[in-house]
Amino acid sequence: MRLFWICCLPLVFITGFLYGQEGAAPEAAAPEGEQLYKSYCAGCHGARLEGNSATKLIKTDWTYGRGRGAIFRNIKFGIPSTEMAAWHTVLSDEQIGAVTDFIVAAQETPPDAVRPIPAQITTQDYTLKVEVVTEGLHTPWGIEFVDERRALVSEKEGKLRWLVNDTLDPQPIQGVPATYTQSSTGGYMDIALDPAYPDNGWIYLAFSHTNGDLQDKKAPALTKIVRGKIKDHQWTEEQTLFEVPDSLMVVNGNRWGCRFLFDTKGLLYFTIGDMGKDMDSQDLGKATGKVFRIRPDGSIPQDNPFVDTAGALPAIFSVGNRNVQGIA
Repeated sequence: MRLFWICCLPLVFITGFLYGQEGAAPEAAAPEGEQLYKSYCAGCHGARLEGNSATKLIKTDWTYGRGRGAIFRNIKFGIPSTEMAAWHTVLSDEQIGAVTDFIVAAQETPPDAVRPIPAQITTQDYTLKVEVVTEGLHTPWGIEFVDERRALVSEKEGKLRWLVNDTLDPQPIQGVPATYTQSSTGGYMDIALDPAYPDNGWIYLAFSHTNGDLQDKKAPALTKIVRGKIKDHQWTEEQTLFEVPDSLMVVNGNRWGCRFLFDTKGLLYFTIGDMGKDMDSQDLGKATGKVFRIRPDGSIPQDNPFVDTAGALPAIFSVGNRNVQGIA
């Protein structure tokens, strides 16, 4: 038996019972445009075009043109100063045309935007039993199980919430840091408990940060890492572990990261996305598109790979990462 947690709304736990492959019927092959959309677009725009980290694609207000030609061009060449990348180096014109036709056709006959949660999901390899644990969360991102009764959840809009005995605590944690949400993927991201949490109470939080106006879409911003403690629904003793100067922040960025991992030595790994600046992922003097490794207090391990490299950020552990949102 395996327990899976799905970060969705409502929060759902799935218990999977492994069965053999025999007798499981594969899904009918989808048309090429739909299949390409699922492979390349659904992660950002939603499996049913309902929007996810990027804008929904079933709409009437097409800012950059709603005709087939405009959609085709936007997919092929991207949209400057937005998170929409150019796909002409990945997909052929024929493939882009197929995706465009799928999007255009969906305007008339859209896929179901909301489907009821099934009691069971059958795949070729196993059957999943679905149990709704709680509802009322708004875009949950990270979860940490503190003990058998309690779990702490981060919400993208900038809240930390307790789940107690499978019930959402109506009172959010007070005094948490303000976050920048003017980017479609910005806000609160992952949380982690210190390996010695029962003794020291440290909780680690990643969030989109700016020193400018939180409502200004042109404010320079980047992912920030802090830790703090929760006492009686109050965030306290906050310490900054990683923050870059304004000169290294990004204007109008997208793809922030961020996931946490403590290794067996107690070192903390965290990820920051490329913020839409793909080539900066190779620049050791910039924070975007990297995996970082620090000690729990924010200090730098002396065996980090670029700690002695002139001009490099010493916390860098790996480079060339687009937007790591899973780490193990």
